[in-house]
Order: sequence, then C-alpha cells, then structure tokens
Amino acid sequence: MKIITEISTRSMFLLQLVNQQRTDPKMRVDCPHCMHKAVITSSNALSPTVKDLYCQCTNTRHCGASFVYKLGYSHDLNPPVTNVRELAAEVLRNLSPADRNALIQSELFTA
Repeated sequence: MKIITEISTRSMFLLQLVNQQRTDPKMRVDCPHCMHKAVITSSNALSPTVKDLYCQCTNTRHCGASFVYKLGYSHDLNPPVTNVRELAAEVLRNLSPADRNALIQSELFTA
C-alpha cells in the first residue's frame, strides 16, 4: 500500500505544508514562481496515498499563478503499533519453545 512518489528537489523545497487541523478544508503551500503563500483550492486523489493539489497563488498583484503539486506518501518514521505487535507475535510464534522461554527469561523482559 506504500506508494513512493518522485518529487523533484525543487518541489520538495517549495512544498512546505502549514500545520492544520483536519477540520480545515484548505492547506497552504508556497508558490513555485514568486515564493508567496498559495492556497490549495481542490485536490484529486490519484490513489489512497497520492493526490494532485490544485493551487492558487495569493500574490494576485504580481503573480496569481495557478499550479498543481503532487503530494504522496513516502515512508513511516514510526510504524503503527498494530504492525509492530503483529511482527513481534510472528517472531515469537516461529521460535522453538526453548528459544521462546530463553527470550522471556532474558534481561529484555525484566524491569
């Protein structure tokens, strides 16, 4: 389900998303032409992890450009807890009973 999109170095530099709450329907990015703030006016989901962001520059006096950014999932910094638990359970299931008991009695599980 992980889709890594290729975004140019320039685009990565310009795509500085402003902190927002999920209830806020719009995010802001920087205009690649004049570096002023731009507003995302709409988006188009290309997949569950990739979107086209349709943007409008707020510097209407000197720029006013409309452009599209591609926003995509890259990787996890900290995987979801359920994935870690499932992985640990799978490792424990594949250990022999003797190895499992040795692991449980090791310093790893003592407080």
